Amino acid sequence: MRSGATRTTPLHSRSILDPDTHWRAPCRQSRGRRSRARGGSSNPPWAITLVAILAIGAVALTVAAVTHARPDSLLSASPHPTAGPTHPLAQPTHPTAAPTQPVAEPVEAPPLAPTLPLVPRPQERFLMVDGVGTLWRAVAGSCPTGEPPLVERSSDGGGTWSDVTPRYLGITQVAGLLPFEPGEAELIAAIGPECAVQGLRTYTQGQFWDPYPEALDGASYVEPTSDAVLVSAAGAPPAPCGGPSSLSVDGTTAALVCGTKPFAWSADLGPEWVEVPATPTRAAHVAGGMLTLARASVDCEGTAVSTTAVADPSALQTTCLAGVDPAAPAVLAADPRGGVVLWAGETLTRVG
Repeated sequence: MRSGATRTTPLHSRSILDPDTHWRAPCRQSRGRRSRARGGSSNPPWAITLVAILAIGAVALTVAAVTHARPDSLLSASPHPTAGPTHPLAQPTHPTAAPTQPVAEPVEAPPLAPTLPLVPRPQERFLMVDGVGTLWRAVAGSCPTGEPPLVERSSDGGGTWSDVTPRYLGITQVAGLLPFEPGEAELIAAIGPECAVQGLRTYTQGQFWDPYPEALDGASYVEPTSDAVLVSAAGAPPAPCGGPSSLSVDGTTAALVCGTKPFAWSADLGPEWVEVPATPTRAAHVAGGMLTLARASVDCEGTAVSTTAVADPSALQTTCLAGVDPAAPAVLAADPRGGVVLWAGETLTRVG
């Protein structure tokens, strides 16, 4: 290199000993001074992390302390308003077994007391058995309403019947049927539109009938035009009801039915009718001091025929006629040969 000549060095070949080295150092000093000017001394990163952890822990401890001191207030807090007051939580219930009760045995209800329909007076029946076994029967009819009566006779024990109604006399109602002579009979009947009561007799087994006023002597019956009037040759008191049916008289004893209640009377027992405890009864009959009733009973699937002394009407002895309808119109009659005969519906039955 020549003395006094200027040496140039390419830029890429400069070293740290070049004058540029003195230029770079001041730059580093300038950055340091700027950093100290902004934040003073610089903190390492782990210090900042530690401070954050301590802050979070302090907040957690504060929340735990408040929750422990007032748990109810925190539990009841809700971010949304509720429609009504809060209620304590329902406790779960568990079904408890009911105390065991003894099982009662089923009790069978007592049977209902039987009832019977009333029989209209035009359908009332009459029956008579004479000393030779001839049967006479009648259906009342009604003079006031014009329903015709019917009188029949049987000489073969009820196997066949002959119509012997004395229509030619203008009979309008039957009020009684009585024995007369063997094979013959008497009628208590209403005659003509005036319903005049007459006694009729037959001497020809019912082929012809004639009026006999004396036939009314000693007769007992209910007036055809006034069912409240009882005519009694035995001296019985007035009927205990209006419209009695099934009137039966024998000497100084009598029986009748009011609706379905049976009554008995005896001159030896007093002046009043006595109700017999055998309701409901369809028909009654007295003979020889004995009272016989045809009735309904819970103990009989049919018609119960009960017999007792008129002097003690509560001591009933009963025979059950199965299959005989107790609700049908019925009548009883004594058989001179013994026992009684019941005509109920279309059935004719001998009892005793």
